[in-house]
Amino acid sequence: MGRKRLLMFYALLGFAMMQYQNCAPTTQNFDDPIETVGTEPVDVIDPIATGDISFQQSKVSAFANDELTVHGLCQDAGAYIGWKLLDLDGNVVERGLAECDLGAFEIQFTGKWKSFCDEDLILQAALGAKSKSQTIIETLCD
Repeated sequence: MGRKRLLMFYALLGFAMMQYQNCAPTTQNFDDPIETVGTEPVDVIDPIATGDISFQQSKVSAFANDELTVHGLCQDAGAYIGWKLLDLDGNVVERGLAECDLGAFEIQFTGKWKSFCDEDLILQAALGAKSKSQTIIETLCD
């Protein structure tokens, strides 16, 4: 008798929970623009930055006792440019982000590059998948 009651309880519980099941049809396709209070539709995903970037010099020389800052040109105001400083074996010395501001970006380095005295390092920067640039950093000893 107890088993029948238990099965009946679960059957009634299943029927009671059916009211919480969402079987309503969708009212909007994913490709449709989202309606807003204003007159223009809202984009859900931010556009990908695709502007061009370039360094002002093909080679930058720096002495170990100096601070090192490299400047570049860019087109997408407010976009973040990913950069990395590599040794000649391809090992990452430093990496970071630089913001495109008024058509230019600036990369300021910490002192990690100073341990590569009299060696060339490669600075690579990228904005999106298609816009890349690089320059050589010539480290000079005192």
